[in-house]
Amino acid sequence: MDIKVVCCAFRRYISQMKVVENKPSEDLMKVNRLYIQPVQTMYIVADLTPDGKKPTEADEFVLCTIKYNEKGVIVIRPDFNKGRKAYKIESIGLGRDLFQYTLEHSSPQLTRQEQEQDSKLFREWFNRHADILQSHVGHEFEAPSDLLRVMVYGEIVSAKNFENDDLFVSYFIDLPNGWFAPALQHLSGVTHTCSTKCVGREDVAYFSFPFEFELFYKADSTYDEDGTIRWPLFYVEVSSLDSWQRYRTEGYSHMTLPTTAGCSVQELNCWRPVGRSLISELRRFFVGGNAELEDPTYTAIPSTFEGKHLSKYGFKTVSAGSVTVKFNIVQQSQRSATQVNITSVVEAFKRAKQRMILARENLKKEYIETLKALEVEEH
Repeated sequence: MDIKVVCCAFRRYISQMKVVENKPSEDLMKVNRLYIQPVQTMYIVADLTPDGKKPTEADEFVLCTIKYNEKGVIVIRPDFNKGRKAYKIESIGLGRDLFQYTLEHSSPQLTRQEQEQDSKLFREWFNRHADILQSHVGHEFEAPSDLLRVMVYGEIVSAKNFENDDLFVSYFIDLPNGWFAPALQHLSGVTHTCSTKCVGREDVAYFSFPFEFELFYKADSTYDEDGTIRWPLFYVEVSSLDSWQRYRTEGYSHMTLPTTAGCSVQELNCWRPVGRSLISELRRFFVGGNAELEDPTYTAIPSTFEGKHLSKYGFKTVSAGSVTVKFNIVQQSQRSATQVNITSVVEAFKRAKQRMILARENLKKEYIETLKALEVEEH
């Protein structure tokens, strides 16, 4: 059976979007976010209706689709065979005939002058396109300098499982040597007071409180003993304030700012100091107020500490809830990028080393317990 090419359907689509749509549908919102170019589409269709039968739409098969947009670009699907195997289509019905066809480029070969003219037109078009993009982007971007520039866009998402209700979170950034921030920038803040709600078996207070910092690190500044950059620390203090204006400290925590660019969500487990007697807890419950840190950096290594060994023996604490913080980090640098990558690798190695030590200790405990069990059985 011969293939009968019965039609070449030619259609033209031009974007006609309304400037204002009062009630846009979900599909319209998705479409309008994209730039739709006017496009012309042609279909080469084959009629595979058996002889003696009435043609139907099911017997029409698209052999090739040709699209031409306003930029002068032609897209052909499927592509020319160029010596490859022929394309196959199979008719429907009882016979289910199999047909093969090829697509070949039959236009006359361009001369050398015509090819150079086409290349010139393409270069002009690409240059014009680059100029348009540059006009949209502008020239206001700052070139990277020798300083490591870190943009921190964060959000205090929530706090959960604390002892009291009506929570608020105080936060600040502690900058090690070599780091600095613009003079008028605030490196601390306080969220609004938020009541908790029961989510499953947890009491959660949702803040969704945004914050941002712009930090700079001077290259060739002081490093840690392992050669990595001393990264800034992020501190949080969770407090509560009830209807009687009784203030209580609910917990402290800290973390190192993420050393790699990108988005991350961190959960900070908190603790709070407790007094040495029952009276302090009774005062906390009835009157408000309790033992709190004079220096919030004591949750990590105090900023005033200058020795080699830090002991917190005898400092009584109790576990509290946790705070969820979301970070979006952007980094810009020329010289310090390699050092930042080294910092990330070293920190990953430290975490892996801690897990290995913990696994070794657990294995040692299991070994000792097994030996004790064997000795009991022998006796």
